[in-house]
Amino acid sequence: MLATLGVKGEEAEGLKELKRNFKPEIEVEEVDANTDDPSFAQAVIQSFEEVMEMKKGRSKHEILEPIS
Repeated sequence: MLATLGVKGEEAEGLKELKRNFKPEIEVEEVDANTDDPSFAQAVIQSFEEVMEMKKGRSKHEILEPIS
């Protein structure tokens, strides 16, 4: 999870380089927010919950599916 609000210049280039060096199987999600914004915190929590559910054997698609 990367917070990208207001990232410009050298910082933006640094983030691009960081992402280029990740293994291809690592999913990177960018959030247009600062790290102290509630929207960033919510995105982190959602990603964490998805990972925990996948560890239980449920797919990301099943997790995001509305309950009927």
